[in-house]
Amino acid sequence: MAIGTVGSSLEDILFLGLSYNFLNGSISEDIGKLKAVTTLDLSNNQLSGSIPSSIGGLKNVVQLSLANHNLQGPIPSSFGELVSLGDLVLSKNNLSGLISKSLEAPSQVSEFVFQHTPRRNSNRRTFSKPLL
Repeated sequence: MAIGTVGSSLEDILFLGLSYNFLNGSISEDIGKLKAVTTLDLSNNQLSGSIPSSIGGLKNVVQLSLANHNLQGPIPSSFGELVSLGDLVLSKNNLSGLISKSLEAPSQVSEFVFQHTPRRNSNRRTFSKPLL
């Protein structure tokens, strides 16, 4: 099963948990159409390719997990547009590049987990800060 096109009927979903569902293929650019979603968990499937820049359209997402896939390429700068983001988990992928500086703002991410990446010396990198 692959993640396909998101239709207009899905735009009002608040919680989407699809972990451990054997999803494969790439994440569609249409993921950014989930305008109301506050929690998006696509972890522990078999997704590949890159994270689409349209992910920046998830303006209400508080928790985002794309852990344990074969996602590759740069971390999109559009993560900086996720103004409500509190928890971001990208562990166990093959991502590269820099994390958007805007995620360091006081109102932004309280926990960021980036672990088991092939280019790191440590098995776990966690960035945490208190919520203000």
